[in-house]
Amino acid sequence: RLPLPKAATATLSGLTRKQGTLVYDTSQQAVYYDDGTALNALGGAGTSFRITQASHGFTASNLGAPLYYTGSTYAKAKADAANTAEIVGSIASIVDTNTFILNQSGSVTVATAVNGGSALTAGTVYFLSASSAGQITSTEPTTVGYISKPVGVASSTSTLILTSYRGVTIG
Repeated sequence: RLPLPKAATATLSGLTRKQGTLVYDTSQQAVYYDDGTALNALGGAGTSFRITQASHGFTASNLGAPLYYTGSTYAKAKADAANTAEIVGSIASIVDTNTFILNQSGSVTVATAVNGGSALTAGTVYFLSASSAGQITSTEPTTVGYISKPVGVASSTSTLILTSYRGVTIG
């Protein structure tokens, strides 16, 4: 066993960076590594990317939010149009106002706000919401012209195993 320093997100974010350090974030219930500049989420055999985007506007309430790429910026995905439903990943953590971690595979912690204020239900498939950008829902869209896009399967009340299934236009 290897004991790790542990604290809430706010406390860990305020610490002096020391490259190579592992810490446990009690707010996110996840292990992070320090790259000397910021804390980065360790994923379970997933693919994560550190994204720098000036004033991205994402907050802790957006953790797990599905994103699409416009060609120049990352934005919250929505299933009401094909171009906004092309998910490239989900927000794994917020580093600062200009940087976040994007998970493309593996699992991601989902803030209740991303599921309309509710906890996830283990074993349930979650779809990209057609009514609220950056949200997921257990109800598959049925409106003609919308996109049915599975985002993942819940493995607990707060964790989603990401899937990369193709979206289908309803019609």
